[in-house]
Amino acid sequence: MSEKVIDLGFSKKEQKRIKQEVLQSIDKALADIEAAESFFQNTTDSKLIEVAIFYKMAAITRYEYLLKQAKVHGIVIDADYMLQKGFIRALE
Repeated sequence: MSEKVIDLGFSKKEQKRIKQEVLQSIDKALADIEAAESFFQNTTDSKLIEVAIFYKMAAITRYEYLLKQAKVHGIVIDADYMLQKGFIRALE
């Protein structure tokens, strides 16, 4: 994974912390998307199906927001890392 982070006035230590935080949050959002999808696939109650859809849409929205934050901070995520972490698979 590329270590490029745009200098926005943050120290190197702060840049590294921000990068780790954003990447961890992206991983969590992907896990939330997968959990919501699993919940949706395994429930039959109409109210719970609505809840699962709501949770999945919220997780996808959070994921998209975090990708934008990564871009703002100049965090470059290469294709190998995205495939390894399942970034692409989760949105299918």
